[in-house]
Amino acid sequence: MVTAAVIALLSTLIYRSFFTILDAYNRARYSLYLAPAADEKMWQAQDALTRNGEAAVYERDGVLAYNARPIKWNIGLDIMEKKKEYTLFRIQYAAAWREGGRDANLTRYAYALYQEKQ
Repeated sequence: MVTAAVIALLSTLIYRSFFTILDAYNRARYSLYLAPAADEKMWQAQDALTRNGEAAVYERDGVLAYNARPIKWNIGLDIMEKKKEYTLFRIQYAAAWREGGRDANLTRYAYALYQEKQ
């Protein structure tokens, strides 16, 4: 009887640890897939803001597909500091998807400095 209880406890622990490792693996896999896309979109926004300031035009949201799952992403913009000669922007890239019955997300930040032309 005690042996059955010990075996049941061990199998439960092994079962839970397996799915925890699998969840971490899937999260890392999605993050590695999204890294180049995030870098590219943030670079485009950073370049547009550095060149044109608040009048910049760049892609602000969209949907990627990975393993037949939609990954929604968007770029947010905050003005951190605004002076007569320059404006400092904070760019936030956020991606969200459903994984294993719960929401997962990835967030990255970058900064852009727009200097007024004299």
